[in-house]
Amino acid sequence: MATTNEPRRKLALVIGISKYDHCEELKNPENDANDMSSALESIGFIVTKKLGLKRAEMKHIIIDFEESIESDDMVLFYFAGHGIQWEDQNYLIPKDIPTLFGAALNKNAINAQDILDTLSDRNPYVTIFLLDCCRVYHLRNPEVDARGTDASNPKSAGLKAMHKAGSLIAFACAPGTIAIDGRGEENGLFTKHLLKHIKTPNEDIQMMLRDVTDGVIEESKSKQIPFVSASLAKKNIYLCGQQMNQPRKSDQSNEFIPITDNDLKLLEEIGAGAFGTVHRATWKSRRYTVAVKKLHLTHLTGKAEKEFFKELSLMHSIRCPYIINFYGACTETGKYALVMEYMSLGSLYKILHEDNLDLSWSERLSIAFQAASGINYLHQLPEPVLHRDIKSLNFLTERAYEGYTVKVCDFGLARTRNETTRQTTSDPKLVCTLQWTAPEILSMKKHTDKSDVYSLGIVYWELAANEIPYDGHQNAVICEFVLRGDRLEIPKTTPSRFSSLIKECWAHDPNDRPNCSQLIEIVEECIAKQ
Repeated sequence: MATTNEPRRKLALVIGISKYDHCEELKNPENDANDMSSALESIGFIVTKKLGLKRAEMKHIIIDFEESIESDDMVLFYFAGHGIQWEDQNYLIPKDIPTLFGAALNKNAINAQDILDTLSDRNPYVTIFLLDCCRVYHLRNPEVDARGTDASNPKSAGLKAMHKAGSLIAFACAPGTIAIDGRGEENGLFTKHLLKHIKTPNEDIQMMLRDVTDGVIEESKSKQIPFVSASLAKKNIYLCGQQMNQPRKSDQSNEFIPITDNDLKLLEEIGAGAFGTVHRATWKSRRYTVAVKKLHLTHLTGKAEKEFFKELSLMHSIRCPYIINFYGACTETGKYALVMEYMSLGSLYKILHEDNLDLSWSERLSIAFQAASGINYLHQLPEPVLHRDIKSLNFLTERAYEGYTVKVCDFGLARTRNETTRQTTSDPKLVCTLQWTAPEILSMKKHTDKSDVYSLGIVYWELAANEIPYDGHQNAVICEFVLRGDRLEIPKTTPSRFSSLIKECWAHDPNDRPNCSQLIEIVEECIAKQ
């Protein structure tokens, strides 16, 4: 059992399974898993999220996660889906299980106690098990508002209490009982209240789970009572140790995970910038697929090196579900690299202009909301950060349960508000992103948060028009057009409120543009009208 006062890292494996091959489909688990992943990422967890796993996939993912754990890591395992107790053993049910009865469970399901034992044997700081899986696994009885087990079978009624030294296990409901379904809601009842409290700063996890229990009992009118089993050697286990917008203590001391060049296996190139290239890669010791941004060795000037460490410092201080996760860095001389979360669909630019995906307006507005939320996080930091290079190329995308996950990336040009200076049109970085550049920047004035908003407005226009802004026009023509006060034509098919929002974003006078908080509110209004 670990002995340090604080965890080395916070690792989470989040699994959600809604659609099963041979038993009742569940409504909430994949939504639950998506939302839990976002919440955990926002409080500093390195999250591995997987949906709809078959047994072989699930075993492989769990083994990979187990092997990634190092001494003194805080380890959290969350599962939403079908769960079964049979002869005093709890089983988590993969997507492709052919039968739910008897001895076949040992072969076809995943033993929950085995997972708990193996994770705990890695000598973590603490092991946390969150199980929202006391759900109906036979044919659903419409007369029973539950997602638990078949109460008529005493051998399989609910889940059994579990114990392990140095661990905390939270069940959606008490042993032998069933959990109420999240009827008409995005999340199951237990996870709904977890999400409500999990980001509360400076609250011991046991106190947090008491709040969750109280909320579930009140909303269910005592029909469902969560159950917590704790065998903790430590007091005051915090999932969220501080306010959301504050850098973590370790961030303030400029610590980060050092990663050697030999620990990275570079695969194909997926992007390029002024100072380096981005590759899909394998972080070999963790068996993670990651994105690695490497500096051009032939261009390793003093300025490039300074920009690298500035970006490293900034990315390490940020924890937000709408901003790409930073894992660590290689700082070996001549081999500088940033190691970040990999998003398999690539940039928003790619899915709009190269893949030409046909997005619904619900999907487009969701992307608009996530993009604004990421930039707003930067603007609302205690020392506000201006991105200064907002464009569709700098939002990365991934498939979600419904629609797409979008995260802000590339902080090579980002500056705190006090650091920003006037920027000239002779800057090569400015020229290559001219289509998204605000008129005041073209006039060599200081970059402000409203300059970021203008650029976001151009990204919104891309969502509406599905076209590259100013495609085929030369830089001088674009500059003259924008400085004259002219703007791109917004398609008539654009929802009226979103159309007017785009116009507000690219108002000529920065003072006439909304800030990002206002942007989010307006996008939410647009979503509500869909």
